[in-house]
Amino acid sequence: MRNNSNPKLLVSKAEATEKIQDRINIGKELLEVQISSEGDFTLLKRKTEKWTDYNTTLFKTLFDKSPLSSTHGFVLVALTGQSLYEEIADHKENISHWINDLESIYDQLGLYEETTQIREKLRYAKTKVITYKEKLKKDIPTHLKAIILGIIGSLIATAILTYIAC
Repeated sequence: MRNNSNPKLLVSKAEATEKIQDRINIGKELLEVQISSEGDFTLLKRKTEKWTDYNTTLFKTLFDKSPLSSTHGFVLVALTGQSLYEEIADHKENISHWINDLESIYDQLGLYEETTQIREKLRYAKTKVITYKEKLKKDIPTHLKAIILGIIGSLIATAILTYIAC
């Protein structure tokens, strides 16, 4: 029986958003590369291959199964008799398609569910915050509670955001 469920995030949405945006930006940089020789084009093809390989590997770490289309990373072979200009245009069109794939996933990140592992980590962090706040309320003199709770609250919020981002 085939599992047709949507991919689930293995990391926080914030982390996935940042990493996918980085990959989109790199793809756009590849599109801007100026080609003036066969050597320049060969270098662009190598960089593009590394970019697509990295994207594929990245999605294996961000999702439990890849949301990338099956054609992401597929390189069309130049037709015999194409000029260098035509080959470059075709290659850059492929890069544009791959960027579109990444942008589509980026736009849909809010629709992907985080795995139960991520939800459990968030729940654990929230529980710890509540536990520490309750402990502070009981153990600290009244006149210091407001000051300390404010400081601790800020520190805990920062720690949670850092924990989530990692």
